[in-house]
Amino acid sequence: MLKLTFLALLSFLFSAPLLADSEGPNSIPLHTIEGLTVEDHKLGKRQYLVYLETIETGAAKFLSIWNRSTKIITVDGEQVVETQQKWSGDNAMFVKTIYSLNRVDDFSPIYHQVENGGNTVSAYEFDDETVFGAVDVEGNTKADFSMPSVSRTLNWELDMETFALLPLEGGKIFSLNFYHPGSKTEPNDYLYEVTGSEVLTDMDGNEIDCWTLRIDYGGGNYAIFWLQKSDKQMIKMEEKWNDMKRYKVRLGINSGADFTIEKLQS
Repeated sequence: MLKLTFLALLSFLFSAPLLADSEGPNSIPLHTIEGLTVEDHKLGKRQYLVYLETIETGAAKFLSIWNRSTKIITVDGEQVVETQQKWSGDNAMFVKTIYSLNRVDDFSPIYHQVENGGNTVSAYEFDDETVFGAVDVEGNTKADFSMPSVSRTLNWELDMETFALLPLEGGKIFSLNFYHPGSKTEPNDYLYEVTGSEVLTDMDGNEIDCWTLRIDYGGGNYAIFWLQKSDKQMIKMEEKWNDMKRYKVRLGINSGADFTIEKLQS
């Protein structure tokens, strides 16, 4: 039953209603990320504890560790942002390796590949009008996939890295066109509001001054992200859906995980 609840949570998040109204006198302008340089991207390794919590009992379920690594590489003579993720956990749903490529100047997605448990491969390429299955990736189960897109679409799997590129200030609202690669829900514009700031404290008592960024899904469901003001890295996320909460909390110890993930080109 809990597995079904978690899958329903993911389905809800990736089919959340269109939140940004791009028309009308009180509309919020669609936000685009542009004019970035290599120095704007937050490079290096990060590690997060991710888990679900039953609100009524406080019981933690589905614990997993997410390792993420970002660096600049050169592909076909162009500098691009490479993001690698390795998820590990005691449930097969959380054993994944994820590989993404994005442009430096606007963080627009170029390529995204997921390997579930080392068995199933899904790989996608992006252009200004379409997200489509990468036909040259051996074993790609999504080779015939196609989804209409727009030039400002961003990869929702890289929301942490995207938030670190925003000009965060108190009271600002960002309309971001996010899409989860492979989802049947088309790219949509979602509103994220900087609702204020809060000081978190680490295990040594050190204070971490953060912006709080919030998205409302409707029906009392939401997600709040605590982004460190000094570098806009995500320190914590709390996400509510009905009787469940999901947390992502940044850890401070390098696990020594191997981040070598290769595209499975034929």
